[in-house]
Amino acid sequence: MGTLSDHYMENVRLFDEALGVGRSVDMVSRDYIIAGRRARIWVVDGYGMDETLERMGSFWLTRPENALEGLRSMQDFADRFITFSEVDVGADTDELVNSVLMGKTLLLVEGLPGGAQIDAKSYPSRGVDEPPDGKVLRGSHDGFVEAVVPNMALLRRRIRDPHLTMEGLKVGKRSHTDAVLCYLDDKADPALLKSFEKEPIKTIERLLGVDLPNQQLEPLVAGIKAKLTTAEIGDALEGLKKLF
Repeated sequence: MGTLSDHYMENVRLFDEALGVGRSVDMVSRDYIIAGRRARIWVVDGYGMDETLERMGSFWLTRPENALEGLRSMQDFADRFITFSEVDVGADTDELVNSVLMGKTLLLVEGLPGGAQIDAKSYPSRGVDEPPDGKVLRGSHDGFVEAVVPNMALLRRRIRDPHLTMEGLKVGKRSHTDAVLCYLDDKADPALLKSFEKEPIKTIERLLGVDLPNQQLEPLVAGIKAKLTTAEIGDALEGLKKLF
């Protein structure tokens, strides 16, 4: 989409359209007046940490009229008025949209270039209890879950080495799935790391000697064949191919 415009309302309309405000019931937007200036946040319902956002909103709404005088950018605003520790400022609209879809809260303030990406999110997830199909008698009884942050914390808890590096990656052109490349930077092969950074899925396939997409489709196709007659299989598989 490009970069942010200098016009506040134009940016608001752009993000409302891109994020589906009014179209998707789980996309929440909220307007503020901060020190006499218009402001707006976007967040996915179920991801935002309500207590944190409410506390910051209360702080913003009680700022005096002259509180934003002398501020020239959103980075200046973040340094002075965003109390949450994890916040980034960006101007690329695609990056800002993706950040909201990943659970961050996006804030725009009239007259301040840039958008603040506040990482006040809480993914719905299971606990790190021992998985029922992986019980052990000795050692850790923790288990990985679907969210990457608790999984990284589990690894850090067991491997307290400053060389342990957790490098964030995005996988998938549409899903933008969070992936983390974990390695010891004094042991890992630099060439292999570069390969992972450029093409993570293809690198895994080369190392394991498998074709991941086809292996995922084979059980699905086999299940369909078992339920359909011979005459119906051809039509069903043609419809299946159109989905991929």
